[in-house]
Amino acid sequence: MFKNRTILILILSIVTTLLALGTLIFFFRMVKNKNQHTSALLTTLANKMYQKQNAQALTKKMADIEETRSTINSYFVDSKEIDSFISYLENLGTSAGAEVKVDKFDTSTTKNILIVRITAKGTFSSIMRTLLLLENAPYKIDITRTYLDQQLGQTISDTKDPTKKQIISAPIWQLEVSFNILTSY
Repeated sequence: MFKNRTILILILSIVTTLLALGTLIFFFRMVKNKNQHTSALLTTLANKMYQKQNAQALTKKMADIEETRSTINSYFVDSKEIDSFISYLENLGTSAGAEVKVDKFDTSTTKNILIVRITAKGTFSSIMRTLLLLENAPYKIDITRTYLDQQLGQTISDTKDPTKKQIISAPIWQLEVSFNILTSY
C-alpha cells in the first residue's frame, strides 16, 4: 500500500510538473508574442515620429524656399504684367522730372529676355536721376547702350543787333538707353 501511495504521489508530481511546465511554456510564448507585437508597434511609432519630423522640416524648408522664391521673382518682370512695367518705366522718369517714352519693346528674339529702349528728355539733372533710378531699379537690368545728347535751348536774335542772341530756355538733354531685362515665364 505504501508502494501504491508512492506511485500515486509520483504520478501526481509528474502531472503537476508537466502542468506547471506547460503553463510556463504557454506564458513564455504569450510574453514572447507580446514583445514582438510591442516591438513592431514601437518601430511603427518611431517611423511615424520620424515622418512627422521630416514633414515639419519640409514645411519649414518650403516656407524658406517660398520666401527666397518671391525675392528672386521680384528681380524678373512678369510676362503677364508687361504693361505695368512700361508704366513703371514712365513713372520712373516722371518722378525724376524727365519725360520718358518707351521706344522699343521686343520679346521675340530671345526667350525670357525683354529688349527695351527708352528715350528721356529733360534737364541734365533730371536725366541723370532717371538713369540712376533705372540702374538701381529692383529688376535684373543689363544696360547695353546709353546715348546722351544735348539739344540747345531756343535762341532769339535781337532785331537791332543781330550779333546779340538771347537764350529763352535752358538746354534740353535727351537720353536713349537700351537694356535687356529678364522675364518670368
